[in-house]
Amino acid sequence: MNLAYMYQVDGQVVRSKFAIQRVSEDSAEVYFSFHTNDLLFMRDREEGELFASVAFSYRLYKHIDDKMPVDTGSVNLNKISQTNKRVIGHFPVSMRHLDRNDDGVLVILTQDLHRNFKMTSFVKIQNTHPDQAQNWRASNGNRILLAPFISVGDTLQFRHRQDQKGRYAVNHIKDRFTLALPPFSEKETIDRTDILPDSTFLINAMEPIVFNKPGVYHVRRDAGTSRGLTIYVREGHYPFITRKNQLVGPMRYITTKREYEALVENEDPAAIKKAVDRFWLERTRSVSRSQDLVSAFYGRVEKANILFSSYKEGWMTDRGLIFTIFGPPNIVSTTKTGERWVYGEENAYLSYVFDFVRMDNPLSDNDFELVRNEAYRYGWGLAIEAWRLGKVYNVKDIKREQDERDQEIRLRQQPYFWY
Repeated sequence: MNLAYMYQVDGQVVRSKFAIQRVSEDSAEVYFSFHTNDLLFMRDREEGELFASVAFSYRLYKHIDDKMPVDTGSVNLNKISQTNKRVIGHFPVSMRHLDRNDDGVLVILTQDLHRNFKMTSFVKIQNTHPDQAQNWRASNGNRILLAPFISVGDTLQFRHRQDQKGRYAVNHIKDRFTLALPPFSEKETIDRTDILPDSTFLINAMEPIVFNKPGVYHVRRDAGTSRGLTIYVREGHYPFITRKNQLVGPMRYITTKREYEALVENEDPAAIKKAVDRFWLERTRSVSRSQDLVSAFYGRVEKANILFSSYKEGWMTDRGLIFTIFGPPNIVSTTKTGERWVYGEENAYLSYVFDFVRMDNPLSDNDFELVRNEAYRYGWGLAIEAWRLGKVYNVKDIKREQDERDQEIRLRQQPYFWY
């Protein structure tokens, strides 16, 4: 199944967020959240109140490669009022069909019943270890944390389903991780099991904790286990770019060393914004075009943060690197061991195929590493040149390059006739 639509920047209608919390070995709650702005509201009678309706149907698979589900079900949400800006809820799913070694996946179909729009989401089931993140509950009062991102100064409480009155060990790891290197670079694999904490402290179950320092926080039942719940504490409103000093980091992918050093030497937010604006304006010589370029570039950065955050910010990962520069792939396939992204026609001469290997990382199950290759150098150069010339590079450009290259090859292969 081609999953490329899940990586589109523009998103889809009814952009639901899902998170799984294990209640026991045999059951789980699926929490969901979506904006009512994404729905179509209608009246059931002429003078009636406007309302919307959404249906969830799910299929549970033992493995992502399986073709037959082990369980199915559906949930309907009727009479959703326009007064609700965000709808949050949950529904139960049985896990009794999964064995301890099964890496399950829940395929959820969200449907706006008024416009008959459907969107499929894939949620991984953490089933191999009782200390994995889905066995934890992170909350702020009665609000369940659906995504592992919070801002500096936020408060959370933690509870493990098997140890609800104990004390937990928390590792704090400062943001010191480097961004991904170009796809043609030689790079040694990082040993994720050796990411040492900068500090460790203990907390009580359900004790409110204020996170005053940015970084990665790894909550475990005890200091002897490596598995637990990872929380990412960021400045601003991560995964979105809301501060001027966040503009510079992703630009390292498209700037020279000298250009980047000139950008990072600014400390004043106003000076940073001015220098960044000047860089983009020089690419286009047009304010409106530079605004479009900035919107596209940082739109990809934010989407990379949403999709690919692991032990470091999403745009800094290997998938975030490729996504930011090349855009969403038009073919995505996934297996237990990794993902394959294809840009352009898969068998064309200039097609770009990127393979990402899933890494064993106690901090995250969303950690993938690119299989790097010198052959990527040419395509990378084309993409960077396009950005530097003031053009948003995407799969359409790749297909055009493929067509031009294929036409050139066909012309060379035309038979010569001698008269």
